[in-house]
Amino acid sequence: MTDAPQTCWNRWWYSGLMLPVYLGIFHAWMLFPDRGIVVFLTLITVALLSVMLNVARQQRYFVGKTDLYAHAMVVLDIFIEGIIVPLHEGYSFYGCALAFVLVIGPYHLYCLRRRDADPSAHQHDTDSGDGPGLFACGRSGCRK
Repeated sequence: MTDAPQTCWNRWWYSGLMLPVYLGIFHAWMLFPDRGIVVFLTLITVALLSVMLNVARQQRYFVGKTDLYAHAMVVLDIFIEGIIVPLHEGYSFYGCALAFVLVIGPYHLYCLRRRDADPSAHQHDTDSGDGPGLFACGRSGCRK
């Protein structure tokens, strides 16, 4: 019974970390609208999330390439928003965060459940170019 929270944390720590960081950086940009500060905060945030993305990859957090790339797209979105968009007003970024949660979360959960159902079919294909392909959750893939 004591392993359940740790297991849940091990399966969701990076995704769970990204949501408050994503929302927090947008709030920080609104709080400190100076262009130099926005760029500085963006670069620090992207660097931190990129390092943590690599740590998560090394710990085999991601279930497949799509899972890895979907999380990387959130980091890329923060970079693009912080560097290209000069002014952040309003709270429409909550809609973007919700969209990321509704796409990445269920996919990650689906692949975790498939991996749990057939652990022998799971193959970590985030380190090599060969493997089941982009949308696979493991050797058997998401398609069935």
